[in-house]
Amino acid sequence: MKLTILKNTLLQALQQVEAGTPGRSSFAILNNVLIEAKANSLQLTTTDMELAISCTVEAQVETAGITTLPVRHFFNIVRDMPDGNLSIETNDKHQTTIVNNSVRFKIAGIPPDDFPKFSSIDAKSSFKLPQRELREMFKKVSYAASTEESRYILNGVLMNFKRDKLVVVATDGKRLALVETEIEVPKDQETNLIIPQRTVNLLIRTLKDEENKEVKLSADSKHIQAEFDGITLYSKLIEGTYPNYRQVIPSHCDYRIAVDRENFIEVLQRVSLIITERTSAVTLKFMKNKLIVTASTEIGEAEETITVKYDGKEMSITFNPVFLLEPLKNLTSDEVYLELTDDVSPGVIKADIPFVYVLMPIRVR
Repeated sequence: MKLTILKNTLLQALQQVEAGTPGRSSFAILNNVLIEAKANSLQLTTTDMELAISCTVEAQVETAGITTLPVRHFFNIVRDMPDGNLSIETNDKHQTTIVNNSVRFKIAGIPPDDFPKFSSIDAKSSFKLPQRELREMFKKVSYAASTEESRYILNGVLMNFKRDKLVVVATDGKRLALVETEIEVPKDQETNLIIPQRTVNLLIRTLKDEENKEVKLSADSKHIQAEFDGITLYSKLIEGTYPNYRQVIPSHCDYRIAVDRENFIEVLQRVSLIITERTSAVTLKFMKNKLIVTASTEIGEAEETITVKYDGKEMSITFNPVFLLEPLKNLTSDEVYLELTDDVSPGVIKADIPFVYVLMPIRVR
């Protein structure tokens, strides 16, 4: 293999695929990036066996070839090389030389024979979405997915394509986040896909926050594939039946409070400075056009009052502050709405988009 490529082009491609490796694996090949040079392009691929991510970029290929290199070392070398063209050459023993002017590195690779191979998806469903929209939908819900291994189904994010809507949902049993958008869904394409959290995080990281950029999603019964901007992300799905999320969402509320989102975030963060691992709770006390946020722990007490839009009876409810802050930080609306019934029923956060967040309160004795 012999080629020439711009340093920044190669570096950006490595940045895209580096996260596809499992970190430290007992299988050395999984710590490597597969490098394929052909037809004036270079394709880089990494995998952890559950997902794979590839990035294809332009290169001046003199001799086609294939090898694998330790991705962390390769990335660090390319990052610290001088700007300009890099000359890369691999011999038949999979030793790769990287040269830029007076700088020269030689790095030992592994033959690609044992690098996992992935069969192409025989897509049963296929959709195109704006990259920005899908990225934002994932950001608005993914934090609510469970991290407990015993709740495997809840370790992913549900994508429900049905009745010309895409509904994206995540829950850990204590809270639930849901966002939806309109999308053309042919009857024979309707499907439920449970995307692993690691795959969702990779998509959030790699999808572009730009106008007029699309991503193509293709899925069969066990896999999903996302294609965009020369990147292909291939992932296994979580198999099983996702819980009925609709029955968790309260059908009505007795009280609705409008709160400035950024102000609410700042107050919750300040009051939470007194929070400890033993006592992770804040109490919200609502009065006419006023909200008092308090916390009391073995360290001390904190209290702050803010103005809200509320004209109901005086009431208090207690929540985990982290669970309150996560949706607020991932929304962009200036104003959010808290919907409550009493101090023991789930609270609901809504925004001026099709977004719902359901949170169980902490019972105070």
